Amino acid sequence: YALTSLASAILVFETDGDIVALAEKIESEPGVMMAQPNHVFHTLSEPKDALQSLSRQLRFSKIHDFSRGRGVTVAIIDTGVDVDHEDLQANIRGAENFISGESYHAEIHGTAVAGIIAAGINQNGIAGVAPEANILALRACKQVSEADPQGRGNSVSIARAIDAAVSHKVGIVNMSFGSGTSDRLIARLIEVGVRRGILFVAPVGNREGLSVPTFPASLERVIAVGGVRGNGEAFPSPALAAAATVCAPCEHLFTTIPGNRYNFLDGTSISTAVVSGVLALVLEKRRVLRKEDLPSTSNDIRLWTETLLGISLSE
Repeated sequence: YALTSLASAILVFETDGDIVALAEKIESEPGVMMAQPNHVFHTLSEPKDALQSLSRQLRFSKIHDFSRGRGVTVAIIDTGVDVDHEDLQANIRGAENFISGESYHAEIHGTAVAGIIAAGINQNGIAGVAPEANILALRACKQVSEADPQGRGNSVSIARAIDAAVSHKVGIVNMSFGSGTSDRLIARLIEVGVRRGILFVAPVGNREGLSVPTFPASLERVIAVGGVRGNGEAFPSPALAAAATVCAPCEHLFTTIPGNRYNFLDGTSISTAVVSGVLALVLEKRRVLRKEDLPSTSNDIRLWTETLLGISLSE
C-alpha cells in the first residue's frame, strides 16, 4: 500500500515466528524506514439507555447562531459511517474503505461518532455539534459483532486512513480508538499531518486502571480527550482526566446509528467526537488553530468552548 504523505509504501508480511525479532532484522535492510508489528486498535464505546443533554450543555440553540462548522472537513477514522443516514447524508464529502478483503459498509460506532460531530439541522432527528461540517468517512476499523459497536483496526488500515486524511487536506482527524501499544508508523503520519496544520483528536481510554492515556492520545501533538460523567465525575479516572487536553460529556449521548435510527452511547470515543465538533466550530471562524492555542485542561466543555469562540453561552 502506498503512503503518499510519507512518500513510502507499506509491505505486510505474515510469520509464525518471533515478530519483534523479524521486524528488527527487516529494519536493518537498506531502504527500510521502519519495521514493526501490525498493532491492533479498538474503538471505545457501548450503548446505553438514558436521556442525553449535550444540546443543553453546549446551548446548541445559541452556539449555532454563531458557528456551524461550515467549510470545515472532519475525517472520521473509525468503523463505517452510514453515508445514507438522513441526518448525515447532506454533510458526507466522501467515504473510503481500508479494511482488506471487504467493501465499505455502515456500522454502529462510526455512525454514532459522525452524528455527534455533524448531524445536520433538517427538522429531523438530532443536530450535531457542528451541523454544517463536512464528513470524510474513512473505514479503518471493523465492527466486532452485529450487536457490539466496538470496532477493531490495525496499524496498516489506520495508517492508510491517516494518509488519506492528510492527502485530502482535512481540518480535523477524529480518531475515536486506542491501544495500549505505541505505534511508530502512525505517530510519524500524525506528525506529518500536524506540520500541515491538521488537528488530531483521540480519547484517553475507558479503563479505570490506566495510568497514562492510550495511544495515540498519548502523543504530545494529539488533542487527548477525557470524559465527564453526568454527575460531574471525571471518567475513567481523575488521573487520566488530568492528563487530557480537555474533558467532555461521556454518558448517555443520543446519536445516529445505521438505518436512520438513533441510540444512546457512552465512552471517551463519544467525548472525542464532542471535542472534534467544537473544534470544527472554531475552525469556521479562525481557519488556523494549533493544539498550543487551546485553553489549559478543563472539565467544563461549555467554558472551554466559550473561551475558544469568544462568546457567552449563558441563558
